[in-house]
Amino acid sequence: MTNEERKRLTRQSKTGIFSIIMVFLSCVLYGVLIYAVLLTSRQYESMLSAMNDYISCEEDAMMVSDASGYLTDQVHHYVVELDYSHLEAYFTEANVTRRRERALENLGDFADEEALDALKRALERSNELMKTEIYAMRLVAEAQEGDLSSFPREVQDMPLSEEDRRLSPEEKIEKARRIVFDEDYHQAREDITEDVSRFLEGVIEIARREQQKSMVKMQRVMAIQSVLLITLIVQGLFTLGLIL
Repeated sequence: MTNEERKRLTRQSKTGIFSIIMVFLSCVLYGVLIYAVLLTSRQYESMLSAMNDYISCEEDAMMVSDASGYLTDQVHHYVVELDYSHLEAYFTEANVTRRRERALENLGDFADEEALDALKRALERSNELMKTEIYAMRLVAEAQEGDLSSFPREVQDMPLSEEDRRLSPEEKIEKARRIVFDEDYHQAREDITEDVSRFLEGVIEIARREQQKSMVKMQRVMAIQSVLLITLIVQGLFTLGLIL
């Protein structure tokens, strides 16, 4: 065997070994790339879930605000217009529809301790304010009806002070209007709104952070994918050049 043939065989042997190494590295890189694709898919689902949570928080926040305003409107309409349908609508919302409670229960899954404390304060103040609203409705009910058996149980069970019992029907209606339109009532309503706003801000901020965190993770994994793809292309071209 001539020196030229030996050199050619040595060169072919080295090329074969190098090709085997390149194929092995390619398999490893492809495996890593597949894992990165799967990881990207999971991060995308996580980001999508965080985005849906954020949207859900905003929708529930709007529901709390709308339901709270609705109750106030029904009390105001009832004591001004003396229309029983507004009282009925109030208790349907408070006891049946319960949009505030349902929305706040949903939001509680995303809340931290500080936000939950604000929520507890809001609910306690809201329960106290409802007693004030029901007292005003009881005054109007007694001014209109002698028999309260057709009224909701909450109105029937609300006792009036002796002083208010002695008021004339007109005076009872006038006092009911003062109760739900005076400064104390509106201040109590504002305090509740502020606590609910603090709670909602905390909840929405948590959902926003989770969304941003998932987005950053997905961007990192996509960057790794890009590097792996470029590496595989360069490796393929290099190997092809050696073979040719």
